[in-house]
Formats: sequence, C-alpha cells, structure tokens
Amino acid sequence: MEEREGGYACFDNFKVDEPFADRSKNLPVGKVITLTNLANGEQVWANPHGMLHHVAPGNKAFGGLGCRFRVHDRGQGRVALESADGSGFVTVTGLGLSGDVRLLKQETDGSLFLWQDMLWGHTMLLSLKTNRYVGLNPLTGEPYAADWPGARPDRKEGTVFAWTVVDRMD
Repeated sequence: MEEREGGYACFDNFKVDEPFADRSKNLPVGKVITLTNLANGEQVWANPHGMLHHVAPGNKAFGGLGCRFRVHDRGQGRVALESADGSGFVTVTGLGLSGDVRLLKQETDGSLFLWQDMLWGHTMLLSLKTNRYVGLNPLTGEPYAADWPGARPDRKEGTVFAWTVVDRMD
C-alpha cells in the first residue's frame, strides 16, 4: 500500500447527531431578560435620557426595570427589545454611532435585531438597520452604538452579552 494523497470512500449510510443544531430554545421569545456585557460585566440599561447605556454592579439601577427587556419575536430570528421601565423599544437611530441606540415609544424598522446565538447563554445583536452589531468600547464609558463589526475570539470587545431570564417586567 502506497501512502499518497487523494482517493475516495464509499458509504452505504451515515448518521450525524448534532445536539446543538436546533438553537430555537436559545432565543428567549416572550421572556423578560437582562443582558450583561462580557467585556465589562455591566448590564445593558435604558437610561433616563433615552439612550441605551450600561450600569455597573453596585449602582442602584443595576438589575432594576431599566435593565430588563422583553424579547418580542419578529420571525426568522429577528427580535425587538422592549424596556420594562416603559421607555420603549431599543431602536437604532441615525448612523448607529455611540448614543444612536435609543429607546423609542413606537417600534420602527430600526427596532429590529437579529438575535445571534453564541451558545452557552451568550448572544450578539445585529442591527438590521446598520448591518452591524450593538456594542460599546468598555474603556471609554460611552453609550451603546450599532456600528461594531463583530466579536473577537475572547468575546470581550463589547459586542457579546450574557442573557438571563428574570421573572417579570416589574
């Protein structure tokens, strides 16, 4: 038998068992969740000025109504996020720069995000308005933007969130 590259294999049958292939249970449709940024450990927060911001553990707003969002199903992995504090839907306005991710009472095309499942309770939110990800620079303290190209392998650049289901909106 000679060792050479190439050749072929003939199979009568094979079966692939991939337990992670069905990710439909990894999208918390209809549930109320919190989102914690893996880059800084801070929760996503609908601040009182109508911008999507972040709040650190120990702050009185941490875990409060402004950090809770209901996930509304918009089909084909698309979602809209509604803040529990009544400020409205997370919406990308303008070009999606820092401060352009706002809370608006009425849902618009800018309120649609593709929920990108990263497994293990992690997600990224792709704005369907900008075709870029929601994220922040963890070193600057600036509000969220929707102009990020994606995640680094360590998931700590500001676009990957750990999500947790909470009991209710209040």
